[in-house]
Amino acid sequence: MDNGDGPKKWGFQGNAELNASSISVRGVLNRVYANLDKDDKRPTIPLGRADPTEFPSYQTTRLAPDAVANAAFSYNFNCYAPTGGIAETRRAVAEYLSKDFPYQLSLDDVYLAAGCTQAIEIVVSVLARPNANILLPRPGYPQYEARASVSNLEARHFDLIPEKGWELDGSDLGSKARWLGFWLGDFDLDLAWSDHGSMAQITTQWLRGSDLEMVLARDLSSVARWLGSISAHEDRIKQLSHKNLDSIEALADENTVAMVIINPSNPCGNVFTSQHLKKIAETARKLGIFVISDEVYSHLAFGSNPFVPMGVFGSIVPILTLGSISKRWIVPGWRLGWIVTCDPNGIFQQSGVGAVNRNDSWGCLTSSKASLHADQQSKPQPCSNLNVPPQIQCSTVSFSTREIQTISTA
Repeated sequence: MDNGDGPKKWGFQGNAELNASSISVRGVLNRVYANLDKDDKRPTIPLGRADPTEFPSYQTTRLAPDAVANAAFSYNFNCYAPTGGIAETRRAVAEYLSKDFPYQLSLDDVYLAAGCTQAIEIVVSVLARPNANILLPRPGYPQYEARASVSNLEARHFDLIPEKGWELDGSDLGSKARWLGFWLGDFDLDLAWSDHGSMAQITTQWLRGSDLEMVLARDLSSVARWLGSISAHEDRIKQLSHKNLDSIEALADENTVAMVIINPSNPCGNVFTSQHLKKIAETARKLGIFVISDEVYSHLAFGSNPFVPMGVFGSIVPILTLGSISKRWIVPGWRLGWIVTCDPNGIFQQSGVGAVNRNDSWGCLTSSKASLHADQQSKPQPCSNLNVPPQIQCSTVSFSTREIQTISTA
């Protein structure tokens, strides 16, 4: 109201720091579209669609929404849910994930969230403290850096190397050259390289990032002679070949709390080998930090590497596994995700990170029970009704049968 001195300046404004939390592929694309030439009538081809349900060929099986509808009409799920989620639902997630682990999870290890995006927000909020930092992959999913910025948690980046199948930087060409040089000087080079043509080719492929075991398997006869000449150096070679990830160790300090891996990778699409995951676990253990493993794409694994959950290595280092049903069931709007503590040694409880399951400031959707009920009751093949190229295979896991099935569209 004008009191004679003119209108007062508005006394409120938005929180500028929250702008960081709005970083997304969709947001960037919207800014690009806003700058298109309005007079150019040519149609644009969207290359950043994040929601497959916009296309009729990508829909979940009918059994899933039918089960959700039946659960809703039962009137059993209209109440407030417990903070961490309904016990039966959490138990189902624990049993589902435990199938691939060398130990058993319980419902107390599972916290349900409104999708994996909220799971990221919860985890980052729990870790935030003065001067703390977190290690993030580059390229990576921007939501992690956005939430770290909002929570005043410093983000430090480690590179994923395309020449090495987007593995973490740590076993670079320089390290391999030093490794080779160490033991090549300790025995008869003429004997070792008696079949120099094959071995030169093998070594070159290895230096360029190929898997050594796969390369060696191609020429076993010459490899046998080669390995025989260096058998006396076996212990030293093993010691050097299990070297930790140097780049991670260089980034971390006494204020580093965790590192994030996304496997299968978003946006790179690669799948880490079991050997690489173990090396990550050993490096994190050496640094005294835990691993946050984002596995929302665990059932969309492309390439020859089978997906291995990071929780398999929970006895080496504590793991927080993040997952959801959105990608596997093509239902991103259902917003059901989870945070799972894969920590058979109980390190999380000792350090206070386990408090994520007791924080009353976050609530779980009651509908998550109905959503997971759909997964448990139906035995569909979610990829069987997709119009996808014949060379693509979709690996799926049924909550009810717990069996991994490969569905070929060939």
